[in-house]
Amino acid sequence: MARTALTAATQAATNAATAITAQSGDNTNGNSILAEPKTRKLLFRIVAPAGGVTVTFKAGSDFPAQKRGQGDLALVLGANAVRFVTLDSMRFVNPDGNIYIDWSASGATIECVRMPDDNS
Repeated sequence: MARTALTAATQAATNAATAITAQSGDNTNGNSILAEPKTRKLLFRIVAPAGGVTVTFKAGSDFPAQKRGQGDLALVLGANAVRFVTLDSMRFVNPDGNIYIDWSASGATIECVRMPDDNS
């Protein structure tokens, strides 16, 4: 299955403003987002549709996901719920460099920002 790619906004430094664009969750094919090697943390904002949704961040299948043994992260969101999620790429990144996201229903939106590393 070819996943629909998401694009993350990049926050260049701590204490800086970043514009973020909402994107649609793909409940047919799932989504993927590239986890850049210098980015340790990703921040997602998820907005559920009127019927609610379960969004699943899939654990990485192999190296470099050193924390993959912790498994998938499944979040159940009620109608029109909004959640912020911080991900550690060491748990979710796959060998192709992407993080995979699955959806139980259509109509959800997702936004993502790459947080700066601690030394920025």
